[in-house]
Amino acid sequence: LKTRLEQTLAEEQAAIKEWELVDETLQEAEVEKSAFLAGKVAEKNAALTKAQHAEAALEELKERYRELRRAQERGRNEIESAEASGAEDTRALENNAAVLMSKKEACLERLKAAEEDRAQLFAEAQ
Repeated sequence: LKTRLEQTLAEEQAAIKEWELVDETLQEAEVEKSAFLAGKVAEKNAALTKAQHAEAALEELKERYRELRRAQERGRNEIESAEASGAEDTRALENNAAVLMSKKEACLERLKAAEEDRAQLFAEAQ
């Protein structure tokens, strides 16, 4: 009975040692898992921060692009307005030139007529 008891006690102690080893291994695995998860969380946070910076930079680029497009549109509108104004001014100048040319022709005709009259008067006077 004593040997059976000692044998049972030895078996229980061996089982307890085995359970302690398994428990120690499990605790080490839990520590490794925690360290691994902490590393993954840190990587995830770093990636998230990087993504947020990239998104902010993208939004900034989009806003600058919109500003450039608005400036381009304003420039195009100013050019179109200047071209329209220039075309109006050109038409007005052409009209003024035509009027002045008509006046010049009329003056030249009067001058020619006056010259002819003068020449005729001198011819009659001689």
